[in-house]
Amino acid sequence: EFITRIYYLAKRHNFTIPYPIEIAYEYDGKDGIPNKIPNAKENRLQEMADFLRSLPYLLSLEDTKINQLATKAKFLSYGSNEFIVQQGLDDEGLYFIYTGKVGIETKTRQGDNREVSSLSSGDIFGELAIFPGEVSPITAVVQQAAEIVLIPDKDVMQLIESNAQFSLEFSQFIEQRRKAM
Repeated sequence: EFITRIYYLAKRHNFTIPYPIEIAYEYDGKDGIPNKIPNAKENRLQEMADFLRSLPYLLSLEDTKINQLATKAKFLSYGSNEFIVQQGLDDEGLYFIYTGKVGIETKTRQGDNREVSSLSSGDIFGELAIFPGEVSPITAVVQQAAEIVLIPDKDVMQLIESNAQFSLEFSQFIEQRRKAM
């Protein structure tokens, strides 16, 4: 289990494994020698944009907004039993499940964890903590290895402020989620 956690941590932070593989780094030597080796990132921008377009939560957005959002969003990989967010702590933004399963838990008055739902591909969480000063009311635990799309909270807030239709739909979604909890 320890090795699995290290694997997903390394994958989330774009570390590469030091095996005999070939990675071509482009570097312009005008600025001197770099202080670290740049990450070899996959270009998954089109995949990201296609996924965002497929989500019912974002149907009211124009293609240009989706493409802008895709440049700011990122894929994060998690292994089973890893925490994505924890109740009472800050979230980084809005989370969409690309693959895998995630359990949503809350603490009871007695301090025990209670699973309130199990989410899978296309589902969303983190919507209640994107507002300034709010912390996560839930804990999200990976039930089956998952790849998550994270849209930073500042970008979600910009979207809410600039798109009235999205703002209305998002507010309705938040209200439904609050009632369900």
